[in-house]
Amino acid sequence: MAKAKGSPKTGGRKKGTPNKVSTALQEAAQAYTPAALETLRKICVDGESEAARVAAANSLLDRGHGKPTAHVTGDLTHRSGKVPSEPISETAAWIERVLAQPGTAAGAKEALNGRRGRTT
Repeated sequence: MAKAKGSPKTGGRKKGTPNKVSTALQEAAQAYTPAALETLRKICVDGESEAARVAAANSLLDRGHGKPTAHVTGDLTHRSGKVPSEPISETAAWIERVLAQPGTAAGAKEALNGRRGRTT
């Protein structure tokens, strides 16, 4: 039987309690860290392909220094070229037509195709 929406959580682990299986698995995997790092080092130095050497080098660098952060910049104030626009009344009318058509998915697809074919 489904619970009522908004009812409190009644089962499972308490918030903040570590998962014992995950902790045990993590500890077991950490036992292989020296061997894994040595394997990566060997591939990095003696790997047969350049792709393998680069991948191993990246893995070693990521583990030793952390993954680099990605910085994204953009200028949202300038629009190059003519940007097509329409009055809000046209958009509202289109939405009403889509909602009025039988079969929501089919009607939305047909209306969208009709909208895409339009030129402003």
